[in-house]
Amino acid sequence: MVNYLHKIYIMKPNVKPFIKLGLFFLLAFSFFNQAALAQVFITHVNVVDPIHQKILTDQTVKIQGTLIDTLGPAGTLVVPEGAQVVEGKDKFLIPSMTDGAVQLFSDGGFSSRPDQLAVSTQVPVQSEIEKNKLGLKDVLRRYLDVGITSVFDLGTPGSFFTGNDSVQSGPASPDILGAGPLLCYQVPTAFKNLGKYGPFVEVHSPAQAIREVSEVASHHRGFVTLDMACSIDSEAREDSEQLAVLKAVITEGHEKGLKVAVLTTRETNAQSAVEYGCDYLIGDIA
Repeated sequence: MVNYLHKIYIMKPNVKPFIKLGLFFLLAFSFFNQAALAQVFITHVNVVDPIHQKILTDQTVKIQGTLIDTLGPAGTLVVPEGAQVVEGKDKFLIPSMTDGAVQLFSDGGFSSRPDQLAVSTQVPVQSEIEKNKLGLKDVLRRYLDVGITSVFDLGTPGSFFTGNDSVQSGPASPDILGAGPLLCYQVPTAFKNLGKYGPFVEVHSPAQAIREVSEVASHHRGFVTLDMACSIDSEAREDSEQLAVLKAVITEGHEKGLKVAVLTTRETNAQSAVEYGCDYLIGDIA
Protein backbone atom coordinates (compact mmCIF):
# COMPACT_ATOMS: atom_id res chain seq x y z
CA MET A 1 0.00 0.00 0.00
CA VAL A 2 1.34 3.43 -0.96
CA ASN A 3 0.31 6.44 1.11
CA TYR A 4 0.89 10.15 0.56
CA LEU A 5 3.46 11.43 3.01
CA HIS A 6 3.06 14.94 4.35
CA LYS A 7 4.67 14.76 7.76
CA ILE A 8 5.63 11.87 10.03
CA TYR A 9 5.70 11.92 13.80
CA ILE A 10 7.77 9.82 16.18
CA MET A 11 6.64 9.49 19.78
CA LYS A 12 9.09 8.52 22.54
CA PRO A 13 7.64 7.09 25.77
CA ASN A 14 8.10 9.06 28.98
CA VAL A 15 9.38 6.98 31.90
CA LYS A 16 7.26 8.99 34.33
CA PRO A 17 3.82 7.34 34.71
CA PHE A 18 0.57 9.28 34.55
CA ILE A 19 2.29 12.15 32.80
CA LYS A 20 2.12 12.74 29.11
CA LEU A 21 3.04 9.43 27.54
CA GLY A 22 4.96 10.67 24.56
CA LEU A 23 6.91 13.44 22.95
CA PHE A 24 6.32 14.08 19.28
CA PHE A 25 9.29 14.73 17.07
CA LEU A 26 8.48 16.29 13.71
CA LEU A 27 10.58 15.06 10.84
CA ALA A 28 10.22 18.07 8.56
CA PHE A 29 11.18 16.41 5.30
CA SER A 30 9.90 19.37 3.32
CA PHE A 31 13.06 21.39 3.91
CA PHE A 32 15.32 18.74 2.40
CA ASN A 33 16.09 19.06 -1.28
CA GLN A 34 14.76 16.44 -3.66
CA ALA A 35 18.03 14.50 -3.66
CA ALA A 36 17.94 14.13 0.12
CA LEU A 37 14.33 13.05 -0.12
CA ALA A 38 15.08 10.30 -2.62
CA GLN A 39 15.22 7.60 0.05
CA VAL A 40 14.65 7.89 3.81
CA PHE A 41 14.59 4.90 6.17
CA ILE A 42 13.16 5.02 9.70
CA THR A 43 14.67 1.98 11.40
CA HIS A 44 13.74 -0.11 14.47
CA VAL A 45 10.64 1.95 15.18
CA ASN A 46 7.35 0.85 16.73
CA VAL A 47 4.50 1.63 14.32
CA VAL A 48 1.05 2.40 15.73
CA ASP A 49 -1.67 0.76 13.62
CA PRO A 50 -4.99 2.42 14.61
CA ILE A 51 -7.04 0.45 12.08
CA HIS A 52 -6.18 -2.91 13.62
CA GLN A 53 -5.59 -1.41 17.08
CA LYS A 54 -2.14 -2.81 17.59
CA ILE A 55 1.52 -1.83 17.61
CA LEU A 56 3.95 -3.27 15.09
CA THR A 57 7.23 -3.52 16.97
CA ASP A 58 10.76 -3.10 15.59
CA GLN A 59 9.78 -1.99 12.10
CA THR A 60 11.63 -0.24 9.29
CA VAL A 61 9.78 2.27 7.11
CA LYS A 62 11.09 3.21 3.67
CA ILE A 63 10.14 6.59 2.22
CA GLN A 64 10.70 7.11 -1.47
CA GLY A 65 10.52 10.77 -2.44
CA THR A 66 7.24 11.98 -0.89
CA LEU A 67 5.65 8.53 -0.60
CA ILE A 68 5.65 5.95 2.17
CA ASP A 69 6.88 3.08 0.05
CA THR A 70 7.44 0.02 2.25
CA LEU A 71 6.89 -1.09 5.83
CA GLY A 72 8.34 -4.28 7.28
CA PRO A 73 10.17 -5.90 10.21
CA ALA A 74 13.63 -4.50 10.83
CA GLY A 75 16.25 -6.47 8.93
CA THR A 76 13.94 -7.33 6.05
CA LEU A 77 14.61 -4.06 4.22
CA VAL A 78 18.06 -3.33 2.84
CA VAL A 79 19.22 0.23 3.52
CA PRO A 80 21.37 1.30 0.56
CA GLU A 81 24.52 3.34 1.00
CA GLY A 82 23.84 7.07 0.99
CA ALA A 83 20.23 6.82 2.10
CA GLN A 84 18.95 9.07 4.88
CA VAL A 85 18.53 7.01 8.07
CA VAL A 86 16.43 8.02 11.08
CA GLU A 87 16.94 5.87 14.18
CA GLY A 88 13.56 4.97 15.67
CA LYS A 89 14.57 2.63 18.51
CA ASP A 90 12.32 3.00 21.58
CA LYS A 91 10.13 5.48 19.70
CA PHE A 92 6.67 5.22 18.16
CA LEU A 93 5.65 6.21 14.65
CA ILE A 94 2.02 7.32 14.39
CA PRO A 95 -0.22 8.39 11.50
CA SER A 96 -0.70 12.14 11.35
CA MET A 97 -4.01 13.43 12.67
CA THR A 98 -6.70 15.82 11.42
CA ASP A 99 -8.73 18.40 13.35
CA GLY A 100 -12.06 18.37 11.54
CA ALA A 101 -13.73 21.46 13.06
CA VAL A 102 -11.83 24.69 13.68
CA GLN A 103 -12.41 28.39 13.10
CA LEU A 104 -9.01 30.02 13.05
CA PHE A 105 -10.35 33.56 13.38
CA SER A 106 -11.45 32.67 16.93
CA ASP A 107 -9.26 31.44 19.77
CA GLY A 108 -12.22 30.26 21.86
CA GLY A 109 -11.33 32.71 24.62
CA PHE A 110 -13.46 34.91 26.86
CA SER A 111 -14.18 37.50 24.17
CA SER A 112 -14.40 35.21 21.15
CA ARG A 113 -18.21 34.83 21.14
CA PRO A 114 -19.74 38.32 21.49
CA ASP A 115 -23.03 36.90 20.21
CA GLN A 116 -23.28 34.88 23.44
CA LEU A 117 -21.34 37.03 25.92
CA ALA A 118 -21.62 40.79 25.40
CA VAL A 119 -18.02 41.95 25.84
CA SER A 120 -17.58 43.56 22.40
CA THR A 121 -17.70 47.05 23.94
CA GLN A 122 -14.53 46.24 25.87
CA VAL A 123 -12.93 44.04 23.19
CA PRO A 124 -14.11 44.94 19.67
CA VAL A 125 -14.62 41.98 17.37
CA GLN A 126 -12.25 43.49 14.81
CA SER A 127 -9.48 43.69 17.41
CA GLU A 128 -10.09 40.10 18.48
CA ILE A 129 -9.84 38.84 14.90
CA GLU A 130 -6.70 40.89 14.19
CA LYS A 131 -5.07 39.53 17.36
CA ASN A 132 -5.78 35.96 16.28
CA LYS A 133 -4.50 36.68 12.78
CA LEU A 134 -1.17 37.93 14.19
CA GLY A 135 -0.86 34.77 16.30
CA LEU A 136 -1.80 32.38 13.50
CA LYS A 137 1.71 31.09 12.81
CA ASP A 138 2.20 30.11 16.44
CA VAL A 139 -1.21 28.38 16.55
CA LEU A 140 -0.41 26.37 13.41
CA ARG A 141 2.98 25.38 14.80
CA ARG A 142 1.28 24.08 17.93
CA TYR A 143 -0.91 21.84 15.79
CA LEU A 144 2.24 20.20 14.46
CA ASP A 145 3.65 19.88 17.97
CA VAL A 146 0.85 17.45 18.85
CA GLY A 147 0.83 15.56 15.54
CA ILE A 148 -2.04 17.32 13.72
CA THR A 149 -1.03 17.88 10.10
CA SER A 150 -4.38 18.86 8.57
CA VAL A 151 -7.16 21.15 9.78
CA PHE A 152 -10.62 21.90 8.39
CA ASP A 153 -11.60 25.53 8.95
CA LEU A 154 -15.39 25.65 8.90
CA GLY A 155 -15.72 29.39 8.51
CA THR A 156 -13.32 32.33 8.68
CA PRO A 157 -13.38 35.84 7.18
CA GLY A 158 -11.89 35.88 3.70
CA SER A 159 -9.42 38.61 4.73
CA PHE A 160 -7.99 36.43 7.49
CA PHE A 161 -5.76 34.52 5.09
CA THR A 162 -3.35 36.35 2.82
CA GLY A 163 -1.60 35.16 -0.31
CA ASN A 164 -2.70 31.79 -1.61
CA ASP A 165 -6.48 31.64 -1.97
CA SER A 166 -6.39 27.85 -1.62
CA VAL A 167 -5.30 28.45 2.01
CA GLN A 168 -2.36 26.10 1.76
CA SER A 169 0.22 26.69 4.45
CA GLY A 170 3.96 26.25 4.55
CA PRO A 171 6.15 23.41 5.85
CA ALA A 172 6.05 24.75 9.43
CA SER A 173 2.28 24.42 9.69
CA PRO A 174 -0.47 21.91 8.90
CA ASP A 175 -2.37 21.85 5.64
CA ILE A 176 -5.49 23.99 5.93
CA LEU A 177 -8.71 23.35 4.05
CA GLY A 178 -10.86 26.45 4.46
CA ALA A 179 -14.46 27.24 3.66
CA GLY A 180 -14.34 31.04 3.75
CA PRO A 181 -17.13 32.89 5.63
CA LEU A 182 -20.05 30.89 6.99
CA LEU A 183 -23.29 31.28 5.08
CA CYS A 184 -26.33 31.80 7.27
CA TYR A 185 -29.90 33.08 7.07
CA GLN A 186 -29.41 35.60 9.87
CA VAL A 187 -26.05 37.01 11.00
CA PRO A 188 -25.80 37.34 14.80
CA THR A 189 -26.06 41.01 15.78
CA ALA A 190 -22.57 41.13 17.30
CA PHE A 191 -21.05 40.06 13.97
CA LYS A 192 -22.96 42.49 11.73
CA ASN A 193 -21.37 45.39 9.83
CA LEU A 194 -17.81 44.11 10.27
CA GLY A 195 -16.85 44.46 6.61
CA LYS A 196 -13.77 42.39 5.79
CA TYR A 197 -13.71 41.06 9.36
CA GLY A 198 -17.15 39.47 9.12
CA PRO A 199 -17.12 35.68 9.54
CA PHE A 200 -20.77 35.39 8.36
CA VAL A 201 -22.54 36.14 5.09
CA GLU A 202 -26.33 36.38 5.01
CA VAL A 203 -28.31 34.49 2.39
CA HIS A 204 -32.08 34.94 2.27
CA SER A 205 -32.97 33.21 -0.98
CA PRO A 206 -31.81 30.39 -3.22
CA ALA A 207 -30.55 32.99 -5.73
CA GLN A 208 -28.36 34.60 -3.07
CA ALA A 209 -27.17 31.19 -1.94
CA ILE A 210 -26.07 30.32 -5.46
CA ARG A 211 -24.15 33.61 -5.79
CA GLU A 212 -22.36 33.19 -2.47
CA VAL A 213 -21.46 29.55 -3.15
CA SER A 214 -20.03 30.62 -6.52
CA GLU A 215 -17.97 33.27 -4.69
CA VAL A 216 -16.57 30.63 -2.35
CA ALA A 217 -15.73 28.38 -5.31
CA SER A 218 -13.96 31.24 -7.11
CA HIS A 219 -11.42 31.35 -4.28
CA HIS A 220 -10.65 27.64 -4.70
CA ARG A 221 -11.99 26.61 -1.33
CA GLY A 222 -12.47 22.93 -0.69
CA PHE A 223 -15.91 23.22 0.83
CA VAL A 224 -18.65 25.63 1.92
CA THR A 225 -20.42 25.80 5.28
CA LEU A 226 -24.05 26.73 5.96
CA ASP A 227 -24.64 27.67 9.60
CA MET A 228 -28.30 26.98 10.48
CA ALA A 229 -27.69 27.11 14.23
CA CYS A 230 -27.71 30.92 14.36
CA SER A 231 -31.10 31.31 12.67
CA ILE A 232 -33.56 28.52 11.91
CA ASP A 233 -32.53 26.44 14.92
CA SER A 234 -33.79 29.16 17.24
CA GLU A 235 -37.31 28.91 15.88
CA ALA A 236 -39.95 26.35 16.81
CA ARG A 237 -41.18 26.02 13.26
CA GLU A 238 -39.53 25.09 10.02
CA ASP A 239 -39.33 27.85 7.45
CA SER A 240 -39.68 26.62 3.88
CA GLU A 241 -37.65 29.56 2.57
CA GLN A 242 -34.71 28.73 4.79
CA LEU A 243 -34.91 25.08 3.79
CA ALA A 244 -34.88 26.25 0.17
CA VAL A 245 -31.63 28.07 0.93
CA LEU A 246 -30.26 24.86 2.45
CA LYS A 247 -31.11 22.89 -0.68
CA ALA A 248 -29.65 25.58 -2.97
CA VAL A 249 -26.36 25.70 -1.05
CA ILE A 250 -25.94 21.93 -1.22
CA THR A 251 -26.95 21.65 -4.88
CA GLU A 252 -24.81 24.56 -6.07
CA GLY A 253 -21.89 23.47 -3.91
CA HIS A 254 -21.83 20.05 -5.51
CA GLU A 255 -22.18 21.54 -8.99
CA LYS A 256 -19.12 23.69 -8.24
CA GLY A 257 -17.17 20.68 -7.01
CA LEU A 258 -17.34 21.69 -3.33
CA LYS A 259 -18.08 19.58 -0.30
CA VAL A 260 -20.88 21.04 1.81
CA ALA A 261 -20.89 21.23 5.61
CA VAL A 262 -24.10 22.03 7.50
CA LEU A 263 -24.07 23.23 11.10
CA THR A 264 -27.32 22.59 12.94
CA THR A 265 -28.63 21.48 16.32
CA ARG A 266 -32.14 20.42 15.31
CA GLU A 267 -32.97 16.90 14.23
CA THR A 268 -35.45 17.98 11.53
CA ASN A 269 -32.89 20.27 9.91
CA ALA A 270 -30.21 17.61 10.13
CA GLN A 271 -32.54 15.16 8.41
CA SER A 272 -33.28 17.66 5.63
CA ALA A 273 -29.56 18.33 5.16
CA VAL A 274 -28.84 14.63 4.83
CA GLU A 275 -31.75 14.15 2.41
CA TYR A 276 -30.44 17.00 0.26
CA GLY A 277 -27.00 15.40 0.20
CA CYS A 278 -24.75 17.36 2.58
CA ASP A 279 -21.27 15.90 3.02
CA TYR A 280 -20.59 16.93 6.63
CA LEU A 281 -23.10 17.33 9.44
CA ILE A 282 -21.87 19.34 12.43
CA GLY A 283 -23.46 20.03 15.80
CA ASP A 284 -25.11 18.38 18.78
CA ILE A 285 -28.49 17.23 17.48
CA ALA A 286 -31.40 17.76 19.89
